[in-house]
Amino acid sequence: MPECNGEVKRLRMAAGLSQNKTAGRADLDRSTYRKAELGEPVNELTIEKIAKCFSELCGKPVTSAQLIKQA
Repeated sequence: MPECNGEVKRLRMAAGLSQNKTAGRADLDRSTYRKAELGEPVNELTIEKIAKCFSELCGKPVTSAQLIKQA
């Protein structure tokens, strides 16, 4: 399973949202969102939901690839 990079937290902080509010907007459980933000393994659907959420919040495309830790 992929792991998210620090971009997830950076985007959330830039949007001025809590983890709880961001998780709700992404239709995720807070603990699942938190795992992604901490760089723990999460499934691809979770990353896609987070990318979609930030795309809407930022008003510009955010792709799953931008959020995944590169080896």
